[in-house]
Amino acid sequence: MDQAQLHEQKVKAKALLRRAEHDFKKGLIGADELEKVKKHSVALQEYKPELAAAHQEEAPPPVIVQKVDPNSFPREVVEAIERLRTEQNTIHSQKAKLCNALVDIPDHINCKEMVTEILQLREAWKKKGDEVYAVMNTGLLPEAERAFDSDGFRESLPQDAEKLRLRIQNVQSNVRKAEKRVAESKTMINKRKNELKIVKWNLEIEQMRMQLAAL
Repeated sequence: MDQAQLHEQKVKAKALLRRAEHDFKKGLIGADELEKVKKHSVALQEYKPELAAAHQEEAPPPVIVQKVDPNSFPREVVEAIERLRTEQNTIHSQKAKLCNALVDIPDHINCKEMVTEILQLREAWKKKGDEVYAVMNTGLLPEAERAFDSDGFRESLPQDAEKLRLRIQNVQSNVRKAEKRVAESKTMINKRKNELKIVKWNLEIEQMRMQLAAL
């Protein structure tokens, strides 16, 4: 069984387990049947091909979270958290509908496209959860909501090519230092702050290169 087939079987097993748990609560199946479905699902989730296991990367060190008091958040941050949670719930609902539909499809039918969509929704749900987690623990808005004034920044740039090249080099140095701080960060707050700086500086570098090319 290759990785694609394993993914498909894992997704289908999770959907079957969800359906079995629902049926058990409704009294439609017994405890023995539910236990069989659980064992099958657990076995699939824990299954790892030998080659994949041999090349598994070492897990990164845990990040220490310094929580920020939500009561201190400005209104725009609270609204951003609520919006992100709503988006995450919408993604979850879409994934659940596909999983329920997958259960009713016979095993001999190729469900690759549906499984791929379910996995994509799962990753999108996790990513949205990471965004909620980051905002909740830093009090900082997602970078997408922090508008970068490219026109204003371009107007502030020197019109001398050598000065512009030197400024690009300095900002690139800042990016490398911040990337190192991200890798070594032990707190979510410091990690997130440096990630936001990197995004901002990369946008500045892009604008400076455009300005340099126009000189």
